[in-house]
Amino acid sequence: MSIEKNKEIAELAVESYRNKQSFYQQETHPLFWAQTEKNIADIYYYLGKDLENTAYLEKATDTYLNALDVFEELGDTTHIQMIENALKKADDKFLSSNKK
Repeated sequence: MSIEKNKEIAELAVESYRNKQSFYQQETHPLFWAQTEKNIADIYYYLGKDLENTAYLEKATDTYLNALDVFEELGDTTHIQMIENALKKADDKFLSSNKK
């Protein structure tokens, strides 16, 4: 499968997750919303990594931070650690992409 096809599928997945968040809003379902936000961030991360696209890596970082805020409010240490690890990977990839 081509990278462009993967990109299209990934963007459809993000759209699907965003639609899901319109039903499970942050205010009423914070854990579900934050888990979905993390999934979206993961997609952006892999797009940025695979396409060597810093804009996607920036989106990943911003989206991870949105999820992190909620997990911190909930005191969900497991998810906080997962997000912190993901942020480090995204930052490392962003920095290495900018050196090229």
